[in-house]
Amino acid sequence: MNKSEYLNWSSLNLSSVSEKTLWGGECAADTMTKNLIPANFTIYTDATWQSVGKSLKLIPDDNGKIEILRLFYDAEEGNTVSPLLAYADLMGSGDSRNIETAEIILNNELQYLK
Repeated sequence: MNKSEYLNWSSLNLSSVSEKTLWGGECAADTMTKNLIPANFTIYTDATWQSVGKSLKLIPDDNGKIEILRLFYDAEEGNTVSPLLAYADLMGSGDSRNIETAEIILNNELQYLK
Protein backbone atom coordinates (compact mmCIF):
# COMPACT_ATOMS: atom_id res chain seq x y z
CA MET A 1 0.00 0.00 0.00
CA ASN A 2 1.24 3.46 -0.66
CA LYS A 3 0.75 6.30 1.80
CA SER A 4 -2.47 7.60 0.20
CA GLU A 5 -4.07 4.12 0.41
CA TYR A 6 -3.47 4.04 4.17
CA LEU A 7 -5.92 6.90 4.44
CA ASN A 8 -8.49 4.95 2.40
CA TRP A 9 -8.09 1.50 3.96
CA SER A 10 -11.86 1.07 4.22
CA SER A 11 -12.21 1.27 0.46
CA LEU A 12 -10.15 -1.90 -0.02
CA ASN A 13 -12.32 -4.77 -1.18
CA LEU A 14 -11.31 -7.64 1.12
CA SER A 15 -13.89 -9.91 -0.49
CA SER A 16 -11.71 -9.82 -3.62
CA VAL A 17 -9.33 -12.06 -1.65
CA SER A 18 -12.00 -14.45 -0.34
CA GLU A 19 -15.40 -14.28 1.33
CA LYS A 20 -13.67 -15.11 4.61
CA THR A 21 -11.28 -12.13 4.68
CA LEU A 22 -12.09 -9.62 7.40
CA TRP A 23 -10.68 -6.59 9.14
CA GLY A 24 -9.47 -7.12 12.68
CA GLY A 25 -7.83 -4.96 15.33
CA GLU A 26 -7.84 -1.21 14.79
CA CYS A 27 -9.73 -1.35 11.49
CA ALA A 28 -12.53 -3.45 12.98
CA ALA A 29 -12.62 -1.10 15.97
CA ASP A 30 -12.90 1.97 13.74
CA THR A 31 -15.76 0.32 11.84
CA MET A 32 -17.55 -0.53 15.09
CA THR A 33 -16.95 2.69 17.04
CA LYS A 34 -15.77 5.47 14.71
CA ASN A 35 -13.45 6.32 17.61
CA LEU A 36 -10.08 5.22 16.23
CA ILE A 37 -8.03 6.09 13.17
CA PRO A 38 -6.08 2.91 12.42
CA ALA A 39 -2.30 3.05 12.50
CA ASN A 40 -1.92 -0.72 12.11
CA PHE A 41 -3.92 -2.92 9.78
CA THR A 42 -4.90 -6.46 10.76
CA ILE A 43 -6.48 -8.79 8.23
CA TYR A 44 -7.88 -12.19 9.16
CA THR A 45 -8.35 -14.59 6.25
CA ASP A 46 -8.70 -18.19 5.18
CA ALA A 47 -6.54 -17.41 2.12
CA THR A 48 -2.76 -17.50 1.98
CA TRP A 49 -0.82 -14.35 2.75
CA GLN A 50 0.48 -14.48 -0.82
CA SER A 51 -3.09 -14.35 -2.16
CA VAL A 52 -3.91 -11.42 0.10
CA GLY A 53 -0.80 -9.56 -1.02
CA LYS A 54 -1.49 -10.18 -4.69
CA SER A 55 -5.22 -9.33 -4.53
CA LEU A 56 -4.67 -6.12 -2.56
CA LYS A 57 -1.44 -5.20 -4.40
CA LEU A 58 0.58 -5.07 -1.19
CA ILE A 59 4.31 -4.46 -1.30
CA PRO A 60 6.48 -6.27 1.25
CA ASP A 61 8.00 -3.95 3.85
CA ASP A 62 9.97 -5.06 6.93
CA ASN A 63 8.57 -2.03 8.78
CA GLY A 64 5.07 -2.36 7.38
CA LYS A 65 1.90 -1.86 9.38
CA ILE A 66 -0.11 -4.74 7.90
CA GLU A 67 -0.56 -8.02 9.74
CA ILE A 68 -2.17 -10.98 7.97
CA LEU A 69 -3.48 -13.71 10.26
CA ARG A 70 -5.30 -16.99 9.74
CA LEU A 71 -9.06 -16.71 10.33
CA PHE A 72 -9.58 -19.46 12.90
CA TYR A 73 -13.36 -19.45 13.29
CA ASP A 74 -16.44 -19.59 11.07
CA ALA A 75 -17.12 -15.88 10.64
CA GLU A 76 -20.58 -14.52 10.06
CA GLU A 77 -21.39 -12.03 7.33
CA GLY A 78 -19.76 -8.63 7.44
CA ASN A 79 -16.37 -7.11 6.86
CA THR A 80 -14.98 -7.26 10.40
CA VAL A 81 -14.13 -9.97 12.88
CA SER A 82 -16.37 -10.48 15.90
CA PRO A 83 -16.41 -7.72 18.53
CA LEU A 84 -14.79 -10.11 20.99
CA LEU A 85 -11.80 -10.74 18.69
CA ALA A 86 -11.48 -7.02 17.89
CA TYR A 87 -11.53 -6.33 21.66
CA ALA A 88 -8.79 -8.93 22.24
CA ASP A 89 -6.66 -7.48 19.41
CA LEU A 90 -6.91 -4.01 20.89
CA MET A 91 -6.22 -5.06 24.48
CA GLY A 92 -3.26 -7.15 23.35
CA SER A 93 -1.65 -4.18 21.64
CA GLY A 94 -0.89 -2.43 24.93
CA ASP A 95 -1.54 0.92 23.21
CA SER A 96 -3.55 3.31 25.40
CA ARG A 97 -5.68 4.60 22.52
CA ASN A 98 -6.54 1.01 21.55
CA ILE A 99 -7.38 0.10 25.14
CA GLU A 100 -9.71 3.12 25.35
CA THR A 101 -11.50 1.98 22.20
CA ALA A 102 -11.61 -1.62 23.47
CA GLU A 103 -13.51 -0.33 26.50
CA ILE A 104 -16.06 1.26 24.17
CA ILE A 105 -16.49 -2.07 22.37
CA LEU A 106 -16.86 -3.83 25.73
CA ASN A 107 -19.57 -1.40 26.82
CA ASN A 108 -21.45 -1.27 23.50
CA GLU A 109 -20.98 -4.68 21.88
CA LEU A 110 -19.97 -7.02 24.67
CA GLN A 111 -22.10 -5.94 27.61
CA TYR A 112 -23.20 -9.57 28.02
CA LEU A 113 -19.67 -10.36 29.27
CA LYS A 114 -19.88 -8.06 32.26
